[in-house]
Amino acid sequence: MTYALVIGANLCFSSATLIFSHFSKKVSILWMNTLKATVATVLFALTATVMGVWEPVTWTDLLWLGSSGLIGLCLADIFMLKAFTILGPGRTLILFSFQPILLGLAGYFLFGQSISYMKMISILFMIGCLLVFVQERKQMSGRWNFSGFIEAFFAMIFDTTGIILTRVAYENSHALAPAASNFYRAVGALIGFFVLNFTWKKIEMVANFNKLEGKQKILALVGCTIGCYLSLMLYLTALKYSHLAAASALSITGPLFAASFECVMNKTRPSKYLIGAFALFIMGVIVLSLS
Repeated sequence: MTYALVIGANLCFSSATLIFSHFSKKVSILWMNTLKATVATVLFALTATVMGVWEPVTWTDLLWLGSSGLIGLCLADIFMLKAFTILGPGRTLILFSFQPILLGLAGYFLFGQSISYMKMISILFMIGCLLVFVQERKQMSGRWNFSGFIEAFFAMIFDTTGIILTRVAYENSHALAPAASNFYRAVGALIGFFVLNFTWKKIEMVANFNKLEGKQKILALVGCTIGCYLSLMLYLTALKYSHLAAASALSITGPLFAASFECVMNKTRPSKYLIGAFALFIMGVIVLSLS
């Protein structure tokens, strides 16, 4: 069940990456990220209220979750959307194939999680499907955009750090609900964007939003709802109970899903590389389900 939640979260995020990339170019990266965090904060607050999961939380847990949002939803997403505008969502998410290794080490040293041979084989299948995808992209473009991959690398590091901090909070307090946890993380991200607005660059969120046409406003809000609120709700629910490295191994299939959505939008047939990558992904899921 937890792995289904991860795949669902990944599908939501991957489908929204095209929207995030569009508005990052059309308006700005900071604006898109601030809108995502704002929509997520409001929806998580409503969800936690309706579900009645506002449990008492310690200042330590607030620090962990707020820091997780600041690093994993503010800093990480700034670098990620910047990489989207340079490389596109597919190649940006390729670097996240290294995340299971980092999370596996974190799970081993911080939380005493073992990494079974079956989980290792599953992780290798997941990374293998992305290597196939890498080969396709390299053959198509002939070269890599080095600056874009620096942005993607820092996005992966910050996102990994945010996940670890969230898991630390869950380990300290098992009563934390995903909706409330996501709210505290989103508030941490908003604080980061608030500081950037006054110290680095004006975001002008309301003014830029009002400049959009009606359909564009709806598209931006739908993207934030699916790609930020829903994907985080599913992912943090899975993160609370699942194995860190195994869950991350499933989440790095984002490039495949993103590429699939691009094929649908551009009305192009999937390549042999994409089909082969999906075959490896399915094999990885089967092995993971048996572990």
